[in-house]
Amino acid sequence: MGAESAADHAEAQTTAATRLVAHEEQAQALGAPSACYVYAYRSWGIGFWALLLISAVPGMVVKGPVEMVNECHHPDGGHGDGSGEKYPDWCGVWWYWVECAAIVIFLGFCEGYSCFQKSFSPTLVRRAFEMSERRAPGMLWVHPALDLFLAPLLVPGFLHATTRRVVMNWTVAACVGAAIWAMVHYCPEPHRAFIDTGVALGLTWGLVFILYYTAMCCVRGVEGAGFPPKVTGDYPRQKGDE
Repeated sequence: MGAESAADHAEAQTTAATRLVAHEEQAQALGAPSACYVYAYRSWGIGFWALLLISAVPGMVVKGPVEMVNECHHPDGGHGDGSGEKYPDWCGVWWYWVECAAIVIFLGFCEGYSCFQKSFSPTLVRRAFEMSERRAPGMLWVHPALDLFLAPLLVPGFLHATTRRVVMNWTVAACVGAAIWAMVHYCPEPHRAFIDTGVALGLTWGLVFILYYTAMCCVRGVEGAGFPPKVTGDYPRQKGDE
C-alpha cells in the first residue's frame, strides 16, 4: 500500500508539473499581457461593480432615510395638500424606530461586513489584479480577449472559480433578485423604507471596501493589500494538483 501510495503521489506531481509547463508554454505563446490590457481588465472588472453600486445607492437613500425624514417633518410629503401622506401616525411610535434600527444594524452587519467587507469586495479586487496579469496556472479562462470582455463576471467569481464560489455567487444573486421583487410587490410602508435604509448602508459599505482594496493593491501590491486570510481568489482546482 505504501509503495502504491508513493507511486500515485509521484504520478500526481508529474501531472501537475506537466500542466504547469503547458500553461507556461501557452503564456509564452500569448505573450505577457500589455499594460493597456492589465489596466483595461482591472478598470472594466472592478469599475463595473463600483458603478453598479454607485448607481444603486442614491435611489435607496431617497426611498429610505430621505423619504422617512421628509414624511416625518412634512406629513403631506412637503406638498401642503395632503397628497403625499404615506405614513399615518407612525413617526411618533417608538417601536417602529426600534424596528428600523434593528433592520439597519442587521443588514449593515450581514450585507456590509460579512458579505462585502470579508468576502465579495476583497475577492473581486484580488482576482481582478491577479487574473489581469495571469500570475499562475488557471487564471486564464479561455482567451485574453474573451476574458477581458467577461471580466465583470470573472473577477467576482461568477465564472471560472471553485464550484463553491460559483454556486454561492449565483445563488446569492438569485435570492437578492427574488427579495427585491417581493419587497416591491408585497412589503408595505414604512417597513420598505427601513429595508431600503439598511440596504443603502450595506451597498455603501461594499463600495467603500472595493475602493479601499483597489487603492491598497495599487500602492502596496496584492501581497501587501491586507486581504482577509480566507480570501485566496478561489481559483478552480487544476487536475493533478494536491
